[in-house]
Amino acid sequence: MKKVIDFAEAKKKLLQKKKDEELKKFNQDVNFFVEWIEANMSEEEKRRRQELEEEIERALQELMSKSTQKPTQKGV
Repeated sequence: MKKVIDFAEAKKKLLQKKKDEELKKFNQDVNFFVEWIEANMSEEEKRRRQELEEEIERALQELMSKSTQKPTQKGV
């Protein structure tokens, strides 16, 4: 029994593989720059970044808790 090759599907898979490889390379480059920036931050910048990350985390938790609460019915 012969295997049927779907060239359109094969082309699609090859293009997706190429995109995935390009994305992987891009992510590696971004991670390199992020690590370089973090390594060269002053202590004040590191402290401020930590504060901002904590504020973002609190805001995210608040939004998530609000989105899981059932809406209350307002008086008519």
